[in-house]
Amino acid sequence: MASVLRVLGAIRQSKTRDRAVSPAAQRRAIERWAEDKGYTIVGFTEDLSRSGKLSAFKRPELGPYLTDPLLIDTWDVIVTTKLDRANRNTKDFLILMDWCKEHEKQYVSLKEQIDMTTAQGRAHARDAASRAEWERDMASERRIETLEELAEEGRWPGGLIPFGLRAEERFDEDGESIGFWLVPDVGGNKDIADKMADMAIAGKPHTAIQRWLNTEGFTNSRGNKWSRERVRLVLHSESMAQVLGAEKHAELKLALHSRRRQTGQWTSGKYMLLRVSFCRQCGSPHYGRQREDRLTSHYRCFRCMYYVNKDKLEGQTIDALMFVAGDEIMHRKVVHASDQRMAERLDLIRQIETMKGIDADTSAVVAELEAKLKAITSSLTPGTMEWEPTDVTVAQHWATLTTPKERNDFLKAAKIRVEADKEHFKFTITEAGMIQVTHQAA
Repeated sequence: MASVLRVLGAIRQSKTRDRAVSPAAQRRAIERWAEDKGYTIVGFTEDLSRSGKLSAFKRPELGPYLTDPLLIDTWDVIVTTKLDRANRNTKDFLILMDWCKEHEKQYVSLKEQIDMTTAQGRAHARDAASRAEWERDMASERRIETLEELAEEGRWPGGLIPFGLRAEERFDEDGESIGFWLVPDVGGNKDIADKMADMAIAGKPHTAIQRWLNTEGFTNSRGNKWSRERVRLVLHSESMAQVLGAEKHAELKLALHSRRRQTGQWTSGKYMLLRVSFCRQCGSPHYGRQREDRLTSHYRCFRCMYYVNKDKLEGQTIDALMFVAGDEIMHRKVVHASDQRMAERLDLIRQIETMKGIDADTSAVVAELEAKLKAITSSLTPGTMEWEPTDVTVAQHWATLTTPKERNDFLKAAKIRVEADKEHFKFTITEAGMIQVTHQAA
């Protein structure tokens, strides 16, 4: 059969170590189905280590094919090996079904043999989605109940053993194992945890504790070298109460609380140039930094270890923006979706399937219908995108932005990049977009 429908294979795996639903196995199943049908596979999306609770529209790989008009035009049917590869939430799945109906798309689940082109198939899909959600909820409830029971008994539920503790197996009177309990690892990591706490109580910084641990050759719970962040996590963990005892743990918490930094450091939301300004020397992004006096703020490169005054750098950026593009007209993105002629093509597919089911020689009629279908499919074109001018200049739009977050979002959307250090400053609009510069300042 000629290439008719364009297939998008949607692959999802909750855990990358789960071989039963490996991406390769899902891919092969979808490829076999498409080959049997004579359809063309236009691509696969692979959302690995993603829970079925996450809506298909929000998945990093699959989401854009359901939200971006240009990508929506590239496929006709979405195929998964099982229904729960698409979604385990009935509400989200019904939303997906409505979306497919609105956009004249099809959904196929191989295991459940769901075909959404019929009323019976859609009812079957709703029932299967409901069962999948029920199974997920029941599994979650059983897991929660098990963890609660283990916690009440003081037993170890499994997983990574907190540093300073060890799992101790216990037995009943008949010598049968009754499970594992976490107890202080006396003579082992407990002694190291005690020393870490003593150093923190004495005022030693996390970096000094990290240096001591690695110099002595001690490893963390995963058997790796210590990082400053891992030291911090261990010292602040609630499991240290069991390792150290209530009195010493309270002393540790008081010491950690009293030495909290009074400075601020941000990677998003607080500063206008985050992910816009980069180090001119090494290319690393600048981070926001408030000094201890809380009167001055800076942008900092952690690799090159220098500060640039916040007001100065932001002022330079605004001046450069106004000088280069202040009088330019803002543009908005306009997407033109193409006509995919889905209704006409689906009608031809149904006619072909009907003719093939007749107990007579219908090969000539089928060949004619397939040729017509192939001609329609080959004539399809993807949608287009263009930037349409508005009646607002960059300077006028900038005046409406009042918060650092709003200005930061605008600068990133406009593809503006600043490269700076303590002595140099460079401003560029890296590509045409919502700001299309018609003249470049020297």
